[in-house]
Amino acid sequence: MKEVWPSLVRIVAGIFWLYFASQKWQGVGWMKGVIESTARSNPIPGLHEFLVSVVAPNWFPFALAQTAGETVAAVLLILGLATRWAGMQVIVSGPGPFALGRFGWVPAWLR
Repeated sequence: MKEVWPSLVRIVAGIFWLYFASQKWQGVGWMKGVIESTARSNPIPGLHEFLVSVVAPNWFPFALAQTAGETVAAVLLILGLATRWAGMQVIVSGPGPFALGRFGWVPAWLR
């Protein structure tokens, strides 16, 4: 059972990201207010200015990029492909025994 935990954590993390990505698939208009208010209240110098002057006025492409990124990361985590790119937990422990990346036919850059 010990060797199954990395796969289980990876798959649950993928489902978590897929859930949040799915909230945006029907439209990202609701994110405009969230992005603008987050930009205004961010206390980190430099990042605050970037969020206010670049991200908030151009919220739509950033919202689409976030949705696409969450979806891609989720699918890669669930399938066990490119797991070191897609998730932080697997950087340390790898994808676990139940991952497509374990097959020899998968290119090295997707492992």
